[in-house]
Amino acid sequence: MRLSRREFLRLAGGAGAAAGLGSLAGLTSCQSSRMRDLRQKVIILGFDGVSPYLLEPWAEQGLLPNVRKLMRLGGYRRLGTTNPPESPVAWASFDTGCNPGKHGIFDFLKRDPKTYIPSIAIAQPKPPRFLFGLVPIRGPGAICGRRGKSFWKIASEHRIRTTVLLAPVSFEPEQLEGGYILSGLGVPDLRGTQGTYHYFSTALSDGEAGDTEMGGKLVRLKFQGNVARAEVQGPWDPVLVQEKEQLARNLARLDEKIASSSQSARRLASLNEERAELVRRVTELERRRPVLVSPITFRRTGTGEIAIDVSGHKTTLKPGQWSAFVPIAFDVSPLVSANGIARFYLESISPHVSVYMTPINIDPTGPVIPISYPKRFSRELAERIGLFKTQGWAIDTMALNEGKLSDETFLQDAVSTFDARKRMLRFALDEIPFNLFFMLFSGTDRIQHAFFRLIDRGHPLFDAALASRLHNPILDSYRRMDAVIGELLAKIGPETTILVLSDHAFHSFRRGVNLNTWLVRNGFMRFSGTSRSDYDLEDLFGRGDFWPNVDFEQTRAYSLGLGQIYINLKGRESLGTVSGGPEYRSVKREIIAGLSGLIDPKTGETAVRTVYDRDDIYFGPAFADAPDLQVAMASKYRVSWQSTLGGISKDVFVDNNRKWSGDHCSLDVEITPGILLCNRRIATRRPTILDLAPTALAILGIAPPANMDGKVLSLSS
Repeated sequence: MRLSRREFLRLAGGAGAAAGLGSLAGLTSCQSSRMRDLRQKVIILGFDGVSPYLLEPWAEQGLLPNVRKLMRLGGYRRLGTTNPPESPVAWASFDTGCNPGKHGIFDFLKRDPKTYIPSIAIAQPKPPRFLFGLVPIRGPGAICGRRGKSFWKIASEHRIRTTVLLAPVSFEPEQLEGGYILSGLGVPDLRGTQGTYHYFSTALSDGEAGDTEMGGKLVRLKFQGNVARAEVQGPWDPVLVQEKEQLARNLARLDEKIASSSQSARRLASLNEERAELVRRVTELERRRPVLVSPITFRRTGTGEIAIDVSGHKTTLKPGQWSAFVPIAFDVSPLVSANGIARFYLESISPHVSVYMTPINIDPTGPVIPISYPKRFSRELAERIGLFKTQGWAIDTMALNEGKLSDETFLQDAVSTFDARKRMLRFALDEIPFNLFFMLFSGTDRIQHAFFRLIDRGHPLFDAALASRLHNPILDSYRRMDAVIGELLAKIGPETTILVLSDHAFHSFRRGVNLNTWLVRNGFMRFSGTSRSDYDLEDLFGRGDFWPNVDFEQTRAYSLGLGQIYINLKGRESLGTVSGGPEYRSVKREIIAGLSGLIDPKTGETAVRTVYDRDDIYFGPAFADAPDLQVAMASKYRVSWQSTLGGISKDVFVDNNRKWSGDHCSLDVEITPGILLCNRRIATRRPTILDLAPTALAILGIAPPANMDGKVLSLSS
């Protein structure tokens, strides 16, 4: 099946089996006798995207007093990261202590060389199975895309009390003997995507309603009197998916029989009748609605409010007000439902009613797929700290990017999400015994993606008035981090080692570079036919298939993802044109020579610092899955939006006129380091993110496995 770009953006995850109930306190007591009694403790806090280029001057100015305290009394280093400096790649290396050639995560996306079609690299869904379309006989799940064993799994195997909150690239969660884990980056929303929001509005025309470029749902509201009725779109109907898959398998087997020359005429006629019946059933299934829906009602109250009723749950909002989490249920079969939670924001009531709804998060009190271990851990957390977002990409940058959230509203949600994370941290540190603890905060990354335009006066969307009104949202997010560090320092004793890190720096994203357009102009990619029209975003990311009009039988290289270039290699790609050996190496050298030092004709600046050959940066059992080349951009540049999913635009260079204005993906690793803080002196001069895993194990008396590429850091009192 070929997916359109829009369909791909909607399909990025999975859904799964129900969690059990129980008592965290009871579980702790029954496990404690099996665990080792250690005095040493290791606490690791990750703050995604914290940049040394901002942290260092702000700490020196006294704006981050607790960071400054750690720098002076303990240790601080810039932290080397992975190539490319992307969150899933870097955090997978943090998890395992291994380079990407071993853990197999090279980008947010991976591609199938047989079809050239991308999929999400972090996790792949395992669909559920139903008996007679009613009774679940296997719950849905997910297969973690990361290879290798995490250091917290190794610690638990050595009977170390371990707690991991919002574990990145660890979905489904690993089973930790005597420990607790809640998955983070990689967990989808209930729809199985990385974040599908809904926007209901009377201001939308019928032509505007539908799917947005990045997968949002725009729903036109039509009031009859004071009431408007609509639908919330939920996950794909798993029973329908199962029936379609079974019919497709039956058709394939039948076609094989029909193609057999040994069939008699009578038998062949019977098989063709059977095939016609299968085709009729397929046609019937195609008429059925592919997604589950839940009715939703909006009612004007007459007092300047809107009352919302969904799945039997009611909430009433004034303009500018957020709801609490609202349960939303989708009936899968008469016996099974999928339950999620979402928040609503009433943007306006006059002249138009406009309501934003967050992506539907998996309900932590009854998750349809395992998001924690033990399974009941997510429920216990929610009962103790309140409902919280479970989606890995918890802050809705796409709705902001597409103009369906204002800057102020986006920040309100980001702060609310951070506050829930802080409650989670406090509960875990105070109530759960541990010797190894890790938690990842991602808000620092999302806010820099959204608001770099307010600290870079050269950005196309710099707005001095807005910058004055919002002050500095990035600095505010760093200050929230600083406060967490301060709380932690006040809690610990001398036997505890604290490590605070980020996975990469940040740069302004002023201009995009379309690598596929460059490949076309330089003869590495060809189109079918003699001419082509330019594609707009609707073509590139909406209705069209991937790779529109690309003639792979005449193409030597193609780009997909955030800076990855693949050679169209014979024997690997289904339509490969480049032979292995000398020709393969020659094509790589041509591209490296042509792209390295690429100049932006508008600014005269170097856009591409260099291009890395995979032979020079990766090694290990996953090496064969690595891109052949990794493009490394200069500051202020990134792979263009269209290029990431194989789009080809008119120009190689384009202004980035989106609120997503800061980035690190496809930037050169040499200029995109993270940060490392410690309450002990760091003697190691050039630490990398791969070093954290072996270091944590060594502090706890565990010899790091020989396959780890990271080294134990030299720390002193």
